[in-house]
This record gives sequence, C-alpha cells and structure tokens, in this order.
Amino acid sequence: MLVKTMRTDVKLSIHNKKEYSEMSIKNPVVNKVFNDLEELHNFCRTEGYPFNEADLYKSEARVWQAFQKYKNWIRAKNRNKGRR
Repeated sequence: MLVKTMRTDVKLSIHNKKEYSEMSIKNPVVNKVFNDLEELHNFCRTEGYPFNEADLYKSEARVWQAFQKYKNWIRAKNRNKGRR
C-alpha cells in the first residue's frame, strides 16, 4: 500500500508589536481578572506598595484593602464632582 503524504508549508510572518499590545480575551470573567490585576499593579507601582499577584481578591491582604479603599475614594470623588 502506497501512502502519499501532503507536505504543507507554514509561512511565518512578523507582525508589528502594536497588533499584540492588547490581549483580546473572549471570556468576560477572565478579562475582568486580568484587568483587575493590571489595575492593582498600577496602584502598587504609583503608591509604593509591594506588588504580589496572590493578593488579588484576598480580603486579608493589606495591599488589597488599601486598593479597595482607593477605588472607593475615586468613585466617591467622581460622584461628588457636580456638587458645590
């Protein structure tokens, strides 16, 4: 029996880095986790807290408590913008 195999050529193409700068995740739950992780990282970087991925959603962690307090302060500040 003679088996003929097909050879497929794979073309590699180099894309600009701009195309890969944003992740496109279809699942909204996974997308929220990554967005929250990035937001926590930016908070830790600007406020001087040590960044640890394990502190995400951990209510006992001091960093997560400070991050939640900061987010609530920003939300209240934006809500009260029109008053006065």
